[in-house]
Amino acid sequence: MTVWGHARSAASLAVITANLAFWLVLVIPLSLLRLVLPGFRPTALRLLEGIYRAAVYVDDFWLRRVVGLHWSLPALPLDPRRSVLVVSNHVAWSDVFLIQSLLVRHGLVVKFLTKRELLALPIVGLILWAFEFPILRRAHRGERGGSADRGRDRDRGAVERRKLDFEALREACRSARENPVALVSFAEGTRATAARRASRSTPYRHLLPPRVGGFGALCDGLGEALAGIVDCTLVYSRRAASAGQTSSPGDVTFWEFLSGESIEVVIEAEWIDPGELPAQREERAHWLAERWAIKDERIDRLRQGTHRGDASRSRF
Repeated sequence: MTVWGHARSAASLAVITANLAFWLVLVIPLSLLRLVLPGFRPTALRLLEGIYRAAVYVDDFWLRRVVGLHWSLPALPLDPRRSVLVVSNHVAWSDVFLIQSLLVRHGLVVKFLTKRELLALPIVGLILWAFEFPILRRAHRGERGGSADRGRDRDRGAVERRKLDFEALREACRSARENPVALVSFAEGTRATAARRASRSTPYRHLLPPRVGGFGALCDGLGEALAGIVDCTLVYSRRAASAGQTSSPGDVTFWEFLSGESIEVVIEAEWIDPGELPAQREERAHWLAERWAIKDERIDRLRQGTHRGDASRSRF
């Protein structure tokens, strides 16, 4: 990145942070009133949804019109009166902005399955709380080895975390049945960085193996309220410096995305009818793994620059 690119990244981060902080002045009082005045909850939710859309439009304007990033928004048969489930690969924090850009224009508020650690982040944590994002707990990867007693404590802790995660997912589905939203599951569970792909046993070139747990729980929890599934494939690449050159290797970072410097972004979105999803967990896991194999091939083609002309078209 150039010095100018770093400056644009810093400016983008400042604008996005200021945008969030500005709306929090309204969001926090509305969220508190929603808690202490149950009768005010429907009105508060409508106002919060309007604020959410306004914040997304501001981010979209900055990234697309000022920074100069370009991405097409595939057409999808979405009904804002019905909830959908979105499953996507996870590359960087910028995924959030792309998925919001795609779905908010269809009238849906987007909620992501979120790690509990993010609640500690300034501003971001308040937003996750105010908009009632599903907060999940994860076992710490360092909790390995040790005595038998420590192992039993670790197992009990893992069981308790799974119970709390299940409750969070069930509450998210209950809320989504009453107030339609787009629930987003990054099925890999974390960002598929080069280091993670190298350290984990993955059959994919660009992805980590998907986890069916959260995705399956949301499908079951939404039941007949689920209008359909949106399978998103997000691809980032660096443009070649000149004709005949290939783009530089390595994953595009969130900081690079904020600069818009020589970055290409592609969004593919495929609509899937709920009837196509297997009912049994084992079959569902196999179905998701097959989707991931197709997604990995798409990413490979798109990053090599083939089929770019129709990469943004949806399939339904």
